[in-house]
Amino acid sequence: IQVLLQDLHSGGPELRYSALAALGQAGDGELRSELEPVLASADLKLRAQAAAALGRLGDRRAIPALLPLLPDAQPPAPPGSAQDQQHVRLAAAEALRRLGEPRGAQTLEQLLGGTDQDAQLRAALYFCAHGPPGVQRVLEAYLQRSGLPEATVLSILSCAARAGSRTAQQRLHAQLREDGPPESQLAAAVKLALLGDTAGLAYL
Repeated sequence: IQVLLQDLHSGGPELRYSALAALGQAGDGELRSELEPVLASADLKLRAQAAAALGRLGDRRAIPALLPLLPDAQPPAPPGSAQDQQHVRLAAAEALRRLGEPRGAQTLEQLLGGTDQDAQLRAALYFCAHGPPGVQRVLEAYLQRSGLPEATVLSILSCAARAGSRTAQQRLHAQLREDGPPESQLAAAVKLALLGDTAGLAYL
């Protein structure tokens, strides 16, 4: 832990991102005081990573520090940073929902019904099978787009299948049977196995 904290406070950007990700997995609420100051960093990606880490730590005492990062509390984003600012808001909303703060879920629902398609998708993937009715609509709309990275398509299909979409599960089966790269088949098998699907489990 001490090495990670040293990386967080004095390392370069990539090292700090990695340290935050690892510290968030530590499950030690006492790390909250080390992570909260990072929410004020000029590096918006670092802010988002810190918000996510605080959510994973599970210490509800972080709620007051996370609330100012929600959309209705944020000042206008500086030019060129709107996407990074949106990532901060999403990370804060997801963290607050993890911590049981209702305004986190409310913010995610607002983003789900908004006009920012990337924010809609991330909110939909976060809610997945346990969200409002708009989740399936967003997922299905995204699957109609061309040129999506394979990892994104797999995440959408997995989420839709968990929400009960037979079509999504059939598409995962099709990828498993295709004569494509073994990595693609393996990725589909993992998603299916997580659903308890016998074909995915048999492949693994």
